[in-house]
Amino acid sequence: MKFIVLFLFSIFLISPVYADFTQDCDQYTSYGLETCKNKPGCYYDYNTCLQCTSGTYSPIGQNSCSQCDPLDEDYQSILADQTKSHPAGASSCSDFICSSGYIPSGNHCIQITPADCGLSPADWYTFPNGATSCNDWICTVGHYADSGHSTCSSCPHGATTAGDGATSINQCYCPSNTYQYPNANNWTHCVTYTGHLNSTSTGCATGASATTPSGSGDNWTVTCTCDSHASNQNGQCVCPTNYATTTDNNGVVHCAPCGTGEITQNGNCICNERYYGSHADGCTPCPSGTKVATLGTTTTNADCRAHSDTKFCDANGQNCMKLLQ
Repeated sequence: MKFIVLFLFSIFLISPVYADFTQDCDQYTSYGLETCKNKPGCYYDYNTCLQCTSGTYSPIGQNSCSQCDPLDEDYQSILADQTKSHPAGASSCSDFICSSGYIPSGNHCIQITPADCGLSPADWYTFPNGATSCNDWICTVGHYADSGHSTCSSCPHGATTAGDGATSINQCYCPSNTYQYPNANNWTHCVTYTGHLNSTSTGCATGASATTPSGSGDNWTVTCTCDSHASNQNGQCVCPTNYATTTDNNGVVHCAPCGTGEITQNGNCICNERYYGSHADGCTPCPSGTKVATLGTTTTNADCRAHSDTKFCDANGQNCMKLLQ
């Protein structure tokens, strides 16, 4: 009976021990050497409190990390158990944490799932190495935790994250050759733009209309279109000569043909030098042998004058030209 008691006691002494701590040694840097070395798994070097890596350990009071003996039975049992791993910041080779998807139960690790903890959708959540309870979930790739760490949210359509554990939408990003829509400050999709594009092909040309994103999953497309009369010139929708240019509240450029006797000036239709009136009221031909003195400002035939070598200018007094007989 005495032998059995001693045997069980010896097993208890050498059994691996769950390392129920998350050691951030750097927080002790400002306290100096003595404080740092008296924290488990920490050592002080180069004026910084550092953490021992996995496979090494530092007992309280020791200012260095020792390598775990690969023949150590406790260490061997941890390495052989897929549900466990030896943690960084360990104070002995017997310390262990549970692998991803497991939490400790005594000196063992038991499997845990998001469903066990009432977390849904289940594929948005996971439990990292070192988790100890249902509260230690993190979000999977493509999802992020809200500021209160109460739930996971999905990144905008088509976006992803660098790995598990994102804690802000700012860690979501668009994969290569896709771009934030409608803009970087308030985006809902990662899209590929087609049609009339800006000069860098990262969005629509200035003045183009844009469809709402179409697609599914990670593949979304926005089609950009200039007005049917316009052309895309260096990333801008430009109306042709003798077409008026207007821009609506959404920034979309529209082209409208000028009427008879009209030309364009600064994107507006005005009466040419042989007509008087306005675009709104219509342009009327000047009497034979007469022309207007200043484009865009005449309202009656009284503004039409006989001409010889007279120079006429636009409404701004610029672009003066000599009229032919």
